[in-house]
Amino acid sequence: MVSDHRHRLQTVYDERFVRDYGPWRPVVVQVADTCLACGVLDHGFARIRCEACTHESLLAFSCTCRCFCPSGHAKRVAIWTQWLDTTLLAPVPHRQVVLTIPKRLRASCLSRRRLLGAIARVAARTVTAAIGTLTGARDLAVGLVACLQTHGSRANGHPHRHLLVTDGGFRRFVRLERFDEDQAAGMLTWPYSGFHVHTAVWVPEDDRAFATRLARDCARNPVALERLPYDRRATAVTSRSDTSEGPTAGTETADPLEVLARVLVHLPDKGHVTTRYSGW
Repeated sequence: MVSDHRHRLQTVYDERFVRDYGPWRPVVVQVADTCLACGVLDHGFARIRCEACTHESLLAFSCTCRCFCPSGHAKRVAIWTQWLDTTLLAPVPHRQVVLTIPKRLRASCLSRRRLLGAIARVAARTVTAAIGTLTGARDLAVGLVACLQTHGSRANGHPHRHLLVTDGGFRRFVRLERFDEDQAAGMLTWPYSGFHVHTAVWVPEDDRAFATRLARDCARNPVALERLPYDRRATAVTSRSDTSEGPTAGTETADPLEVLARVLVHLPDKGHVTTRYSGW
């Protein structure tokens, strides 16, 4: 799909997609070209030889692109979760915390991506304060690994945070002039504000496999190839959701250009931090 439609997408992007997905960014071309070279022997490989039987094979280099190439992203996440297991995670129980923001704020986050970092810092302070209040130890240090996801189950725009937190241990939008005081005050009176916290997933201290599997899911790629079959002879692409309930459940058929534009919006710019660590 990238090979067939990337150049055409760039020519029609401003006319068709800039309103929904923001301006065309240089990182798109760079990542798309790098992804097309992933796993291709012409672009470099390792020669592997068994010392016992002298059998040889060639292993093509992968691209290790973030948030686009499923193979490259999976390699990055595998190396990262191994580091988490051996170096970072303490031998204590953990809990997953998922923080969701209102739809009204999501478009601002995709057009001004620095806001995502501000939300991460607010999330860390809020979770730390909440655990301190629940335990009665206000000076408690809490370990946090905060992973940014900007996508929903069908690569739709849905910026939110997954936090892996040791189990124990919106005014910023006004200051940045994205909202005025009246708008912020009005949102705080809504019975369902759009802010949501999910904390039901608990990890025992001795279940390291579950902890690292959970971390991989927190840092997952926006695209899963098994749910996005592509037939280059067809004029549409059918994507399958990984959820059985909710507004993004089921399947969706769309123009390949629409699918590419939707996926490419989740590419982080060079230097954009998508995983943050704080606390203990």
